[in-house]
Amino acid sequence: IVTPGEKHLLSLRERIYTALRPHPKPQLPFGFECVSQQRVSFDLDIPAGDNTQALLQMTPFAWQINADMFLSLIAHGLQDTADFQLSVYRVS
Repeated sequence: IVTPGEKHLLSLRERIYTALRPHPKPQLPFGFECVSQQRVSFDLDIPAGDNTQALLQMTPFAWQINADMFLSLIAHGLQDTADFQLSVYRVS
């Protein structure tokens, strides 16, 4: 299971929300045990234009961004962090 990590798109979230809530930790699925967990994190440098628009539209943040900020981000691009938690489970 792949879930967002603590710093996933943190810069974008700081621009949108006045109070940040951490992404929830992955829940252990019933009847499974955790085999391994790994964090994957890397810098994002999304150029202005279609790629920034596509990124914004595939996140739930698209519903929270006002139109002016949305257009500004598309016009200027986005520098942020991708941060994911990879969790592997097996039936216990």
